Amino acid sequence: MHRVVFIVILIFFTCLHLHSQGFNWQYTTRYPIEAPSLFLGLNSSYNHSSHHSNIDLREYFVHCCQFNDGSAKGFSIGASAEKWFSGNSSALLSLLFKNQSVSFYKIERLPRLYDSLTTQYELNSIISNISLEIGGKRRLFDSHFHLAASLFFSYLFNTSNKYSETVLEPMDFPWRTRVISSASFSDINRFNIFPNLRAGYDWSFYLNYYASFFLQANIPLFDLAKDKKWKSSSIEFGFIIFKGID
Repeated sequence: MHRVVFIVILIFFTCLHLHSQGFNWQYTTRYPIEAPSLFLGLNSSYNHSSHHSNIDLREYFVHCCQFNDGSAKGFSIGASAEKWFSGNSSALLSLLFKNQSVSFYKIERLPRLYDSLTTQYELNSIISNISLEIGGKRRLFDSHFHLAASLFFSYLFNTSNKYSETVLEPMDFPWRTRVISSASFSDINRFNIFPNLRAGYDWSFYLNYYASFFLQANIPLFDLAKDKKWKSSSIEFGFIIFKGID
């Protein structure tokens, strides 16, 4: 009797470890394997964001316009680690390179003697940063769907800005478009923190390998500009390919 109880307990804990990530990674019951709990992987995602601001565009010391609403799209690539503590919960750690192209447009009208001059100012900014993500993940109802919450600690290391002005009216104006080489706008914060919420699905495509597909949303805790309002909200979808190592 004691031997039967011991065998049942042994089988229970063996199966619990085998399913520590929710996947039944064994060829047959006669040849069980020890499933890893630590995984490393490659991360890639596409993002789209909306920007709301009151940043000023100046040419030398002359105020040209104030940008209010913009949009951006970009991508991120990097490496991720996931440590499973049970069959339903894990800790996440990622180091990512993120790149975004942000665009703002503003139409201004300047009255003249017989008509008005209508121009469109445009700001195109390429923003690159390094982000460290720390968070946790929870499987839903013993399925492979999951929810996760994390924080991105972001350092902006490069920006590239292009400013231009296009004449919309009158059509016979001497020039149509010009690049404003002497323009400037508000300084950008180098450091920021982004709370992040994620929903996703894990799919095992081979022994000790799985892909984690996700959709996530994040916003910055602080303004992107140092002395002006500049908020954003971002939606990302992507995937991580994990391989078990321990």
